[in-house]
Amino acid sequence: MSNGPMAGTFKERLKSTGKRIVEYGVALLLVLCFFLTFLGILGILFPSGLGLGDLMRIRDLSLAGREGGGGWEHVAIPGWEGQPAGKTPQAIAILSTLRNEVKSRGAGSIAWQQAVVGMRLASRDAVQTSRQSGASIRFSGKDSLEMGENSLVILRKVEQDPVRLTKRSTLLVIDGEFRGNLGGTEKQTFDFELGKSGARARIASGEEGGGSAEFQITVNPDRTTTLSMYKGSADVAASGTTVRLDANTATTVLESGAASAPVALPPSPVLSSPANDAVFFYRSLPPIVSLAWNVLEGTDSYRIVLARDREFRDIVAREDPFRPFFVHGNLKEGTYYWRVSGKKKWAEGPPSGTGQFRIVKDTVAPDLRVEAVGGGDGRERGLLKGASEPGATVFVAGNRVPVAETGEFECDVKLARGVNQIVVEAVDPAGNVAYRTMRMNRTF
Repeated sequence: MSNGPMAGTFKERLKSTGKRIVEYGVALLLVLCFFLTFLGILGILFPSGLGLGDLMRIRDLSLAGREGGGGWEHVAIPGWEGQPAGKTPQAIAILSTLRNEVKSRGAGSIAWQQAVVGMRLASRDAVQTSRQSGASIRFSGKDSLEMGENSLVILRKVEQDPVRLTKRSTLLVIDGEFRGNLGGTEKQTFDFELGKSGARARIASGEEGGGSAEFQITVNPDRTTTLSMYKGSADVAASGTTVRLDANTATTVLESGAASAPVALPPSPVLSSPANDAVFFYRSLPPIVSLAWNVLEGTDSYRIVLARDREFRDIVAREDPFRPFFVHGNLKEGTYYWRVSGKKKWAEGPPSGTGQFRIVKDTVAPDLRVEAVGGGDGRERGLLKGASEPGATVFVAGNRVPVAETGEFECDVKLARGVNQIVVEAVDPAGNVAYRTMRMNRTF
């Protein structure tokens, strides 16, 4: 009896403690939900690949230099903020094409918005592509920049050099892969700031550059940046030194800013199979397509790009095989284009020519026409003639017979005494089958 009050007090304390634990748990759950919601909002405002340091570099880049004209058209960009009243930013480029998810960020904004084809890009604007996405940025004339997937670039205004009378644009390459083609007739120089290394590559086109220039800039997984020149030349300034790149050479810049000596690029591979304009048929399951090319000595790997368009913007597969072949077994019906380049560490050589093939789904049985043109009426042998669709395989009485390119065939068959039922079978490349039964009589 004496333990009754103590037991009651203990139960009350236990109950109070349990209530506090529940309250703490609910509070912790609410904090967690708020944190996840906050992360979701940040994910919308700041796409992956753009950190606080990158934002600061955007601001630094925008403050460098002076506003310049250079004859570019003044246009208002929807959503652009931060300009004094009555002023609009100058357009220095146009987003000419895009595929899948591509976002843009105005110079005065921290939020990203969905990009659209034809939008004008001004100084300090940024463009970012997502996975399996791409975009094309066109400057003046034939000067353009192709962005690969997971890429981020920031543009700076065009400046007019008062001494050389050339236009100069600066692009800050943060991440991803870029393939440039500078073929303008006017003098224009492009400065590319390579990743976070602080190194800068200067590439010229037009009269000063001696013609067109083709190149590729890649920010590698180890955060180094590689510049490969396919046509024209470039100067890479890094850590107080300048590396000169001519056609078919490359350099890799470390994140610390040091640039490697120029290395020769691998030559272009030669595609071997399948034959150009080859057709692969299938009925239910997609066919196995094997792509092959010649061996390049001195390469570490290859880069194969498979796309649905000849410009290689709608990319289906981009792989780096170590051997000179690639197999794909899940391609949908349509026309495909492919090319291959050799790789020496991070440096990628010029691509091969473009191969083309088609995938065709066929569920219709082939046409098959057969007639008896000789034999029977006591004769020991008979002659069958017929035609099927080109590419079909023909069997007469279970035996394969030669078929001309036009699909025509003929076959001499041995007849038994009495009525002979001869089965003719045609199988098209997709596996569809057509049958015909011919009756030929041999009298006793």
